[in-house]
Amino acid sequence: MTGTGAGEVATICRCERAVLTAYRELRAAGLDDVTAFGSCAAIYRIHHPEASPEEARRLVAEWIDIRVFRGGEGPARGCARSWALDPPALSGATPLSG
Repeated sequence: MTGTGAGEVATICRCERAVLTAYRELRAAGLDDVTAFGSCAAIYRIHHPEASPEEARRLVAEWIDIRVFRGGEGPARGCARSWALDPPALSGATPLSG
């Protein structure tokens, strides 16, 4: 990995899209909210094994709240990899702290 621009991050890490797609599809298939959420947190941790379970749950909950329930398209916290590469360009928010 040589650059650190937002375009590169979008190419490298697509975990938010994977998580949200999975959540929507699991709910459409009839899974309850808690089961779909747990599955999405697991998907995030597959993308980011360095993330703690708590961090994964907080971030996934925020993405689902902002993107699915509120229908938002504005800034949301990015994944750990996105923050490491280019924090300000991706989210405009502050990273999650422990």
